[in-house]
Amino acid sequence: MSKHKRGGVAISKSTNGEFFIEIESENGDQLCQAVLTAEQFAHAITGKHVKADIRVYNNVVNHIQNDE
Repeated sequence: MSKHKRGGVAISKSTNGEFFIEIESENGDQLCQAVLTAEQFAHAITGKHVKADIRVYNNVVNHIQNDE
């Protein structure tokens, strides 16, 4: 069972209406990014799961292995 770790989360919006949710580790390494349309974002902030484009950065494997 994994436990939660401290880290950073940023939510931003591009000029063309896309929303980005970025998650990084406590030391600032980017872990993943979700790109959502305005409609997907509107559903997601109400607690609904939506399908989105997700980018998982290569360094995530290192963070997982170091936590075990």
